[in-house]
Amino acid sequence: MLAAAQAAPNRLAIIDHELRFDPARIKLRQLVKDGFVGTPLQIHLDRLGSERLNAKVPWNWLSDVEQGGGMMGALGSHLFDEARWLIGRVEALTAQLQTGHSFRNEASSNRQLRVTADDYAHLLLRFVNGVQGQITCSAISPGGYGMTIRVTGTEGALLLDNQDRLWGMKGSKFPGNDWEEIDNERDEAVMAQLATINPAAPMVSPFTVGSYYLGKALAAALQQGDTNFVEAASLYDGLVVQRAIDAARRSANEQSWVNL
Repeated sequence: MLAAAQAAPNRLAIIDHELRFDPARIKLRQLVKDGFVGTPLQIHLDRLGSERLNAKVPWNWLSDVEQGGGMMGALGSHLFDEARWLIGRVEALTAQLQTGHSFRNEASSNRQLRVTADDYAHLLLRFVNGVQGQITCSAISPGGYGMTIRVTGTEGALLLDNQDRLWGMKGSKFPGNDWEEIDNERDEAVMAQLATINPAAPMVSPFTVGSYYLGKALAAALQQGDTNFVEAASLYDGLVVQRAIDAARRSANEQSWVNL
């Protein structure tokens, strides 16, 4: 696919890593680039949920590693792309993967099938620029909810909490615990509109927000005939993420660091 895209530069080909288009995450990235935290030292990305703790959840593709199942592939892939997008190239990783329930019943036949995919993925990352990172992607964390990003540097820290509120700490308030909220630059009218998609949800998913803004940007690019859609993840980015997923599985099996 990558070769085909490279052979057709006048065709638009992107990967749906929509979190890159969330205004809150764009703001966080710009602050890091502008030196808010000084020299970045660490990045932590978490996605915590409890949905796979329920043994009655039926077996489906998410249970099968051969079909691309598992938290590492389904959600960890997005967090790994975010880490690269925010900080830079990852040179090595080590991973621990875990499955909650080893067997689940298939809904259509009620047969009990083995779960071969992970319900929990924990990665340590080493970036080329010296930053160290951590990704935790869990569907077996009771009480866990949502996604967070924390970037710590020599002069400050930034936190995007699980309500998608952006916080910063620097200067005389760093390294204490005196966070100040920063405008996440989301349009409240848009957020109100998106909230109607799933009124029962406690908040609008960042994936929904990112998809909305990706859709707008994609429509504009198509109308203008722009095939150099640099804001989006390319097929090369997708290949890098897939290699990281493969490396994480290899690392978990071998209990080792794997170079990327």
